[in-house]
Amino acid sequence: MDQDCDGEVDEGITAWLDQDGDGYGGALVSICPDEGSPTVEVAEVRLAGIQGDDFAQPVLNPAEWVAGTWAGGAYTPGISSGVLSIASPDGAFVRSTTLMPVTTLEAAVQFTGAAWEHVGWGSQDFCCDYLLFSTANTTTNLFARSHTPSGELRTDLGPIPTGVHLYRIDRQPSSPTTDVISYFIDGLLRAQHTVPTQPPMFVYLSHNGGVSPTLNVHR
Repeated sequence: MDQDCDGEVDEGITAWLDQDGDGYGGALVSICPDEGSPTVEVAEVRLAGIQGDDFAQPVLNPAEWVAGTWAGGAYTPGISSGVLSIASPDGAFVRSTTLMPVTTLEAAVQFTGAAWEHVGWGSQDFCCDYLLFSTANTTTNLFARSHTPSGELRTDLGPIPTGVHLYRIDRQPSSPTTDVISYFIDGLLRAQHTVPTQPPMFVYLSHNGGVSPTLNVHR
């Protein structure tokens, strides 16, 4: 958790919000000011002051998360020791139950050597809008991908990082009609895209690259 809002996870501090009193920690979401925008962390999975989750329970909190396969079926992701793992022969996803204002999303994630692993923001089923860290159609490289009406902005970030890393997507309004989307890995700026002002979206954790390896979101 980033209690002092310096962009880094604080050492020696572990805290999870149970805002609705249902016995579940919220999805990993930090609440730091971002020039008027709350902050979202996805590593546990935090949704900017709206919900937060450390995945301490063996099942997803249905008040905060929806899961399914990309073939339209039911899906139950694996959760063990605070790690959410996603993979299915039909592809699978976990997303927030509701649309959220696009703010700052941060997550401790292990991307693996599989195609179509995504972590970030998206409209339902990625039909129209998205802001993602993604392996896209490769098994070797990671990309920053931002949708625009005229096409996708894509930055090749190089080989998929080994192990767990801290991924952050920031949105900053740059004019009345445009936003700047910044992509960070372990606190280092790796890409920036200028896009039209972004509508509310869902937080998405998605893997459509087969049964193995899994996409892992760590606490």
